[in-house]
Amino acid sequence: MGEVEATLTAALADPEIAEQVQTGRLIRAAAYAGFGEVPRPRLRLITGGEDDLDADPGDPTPIRGEPGHAGTGGGTDHAGAGHGEPGHGGPGGSTPIRGKRGDAGAGLEEDREAAAREARERAAQERRRRETERHRRELERELSAAEAGERRADDQLIRAESAERDAESLVDDLEAELAELERRRTEAVAEVGRRKLARRTAEREAAAARRRVGDVQAALDDLIIDR
Repeated sequence: MGEVEATLTAALADPEIAEQVQTGRLIRAAAYAGFGEVPRPRLRLITGGEDDLDADPGDPTPIRGEPGHAGTGGGTDHAGAGHGEPGHGGPGGSTPIRGKRGDAGAGLEEDREAAAREARERAAQERRRRETERHRRELERELSAAEAGERRADDQLIRAESAERDAESLVDDLEAELAELERRRTEAVAEVGRRKLARRTAEREAAAARRRVGDVQAALDDLIIDR
């Protein structure tokens, strides 16, 4: 607001600045660097053209055709702060300039619109800041939850790996026991074979012994009969 007021004050005092304001070529705030005290004006819109040179219906003394003021050739208007206030014209101008209420009202409306735009921009920035902060907090909560889940998953992985190693050790032990049992089974099967062979040998020997007993008994019987 201060820069806008300084620029419009400089436009009232300097025709070149007024022309830049009128044509919309200003890219930064301007300031009046002349001599003497410049009265603090009411902000108003500086425009050019024949339509803007017409007097306000309530202004009895419109100024037209003063040096440094615009006609159709692209000059600029210089309005004072209000009725009866001294104006500051171009380099040689000292004629009092009476303000135009329409321009003042337009300038005030423009100031209000600029202030409203600035307020809307500040509100939008605040909304964006709050939204960014809310999103940041959500992401931080999600990060904390993800880190906790990662820790739980790591613990589960450690336990699963330990259980896997225990199971592998058990399998190794069982395989070793199974190999030992298989060896013992093989030995037992071989022992069974040997025992079967021994049994059959014993059966044959028993049969032979029984036959021999029979033969001896028969011979003994024959000897008894012969007597």
